[in-house]
Amino acid sequence: MERDLTIILAERDAIKHKMELEKLRDENLNLMQQIRDKIENAKVEITESAIDKTMSILEKTRLWLIYGSSFFAIFIGIAGFIGYKSVNKEITDYYINTVHHWLRFDSSESGGSRVLNDLRTEALLDSLTLKYEREKVNSGPMNNINLNTEERLRLMSLILNPETDEQNYRDALRLITISRGLYGRYYEDDIGKNCKYIG
Repeated sequence: MERDLTIILAERDAIKHKMELEKLRDENLNLMQQIRDKIENAKVEITESAIDKTMSILEKTRLWLIYGSSFFAIFIGIAGFIGYKSVNKEITDYYINTVHHWLRFDSSESGGSRVLNDLRTEALLDSLTLKYEREKVNSGPMNNINLNTEERLRLMSLILNPETDEQNYRDALRLITISRGLYGRYYEDDIGKNCKYIG
């Protein structure tokens, strides 16, 4: 009788553990699906952000050209007596040069280059954060992320930029600290000393 009771208790415990394992497996599958969904949402958000910023730049350029053209038209009416052709050529050249300078991507001081650089930095931050979170889920919390020098410099420039929002600042700082390993908060390197704000 006592042996039957032991067998019943053992079977009950086995069933209980099996149910707990199935529950943990279901929770794990659910978490993996949530991570996949978040990664897909992040990809969509990055794409939408790039499109929105590009459209914003084009809209600002269009408005700038409209205002410039309006000012130009008023100025031309007044300057018609002075020498329309000379003034027209000077102002047209000025606006064309200004727009061309803004749209030059090989110059680090052009507006277009700065916007693309900001997009690259945000995309890098988002992709590294997603990569770290995915690896943390797969490998555990003690996971380390490897950054090359350019990635570290971009993240440091994000940290040093006073216009960086708080969440991006924290993410960049966390990634740099994690990349330094277990004692990342106490480890010093020359990245912060050599870094200048890229933008």
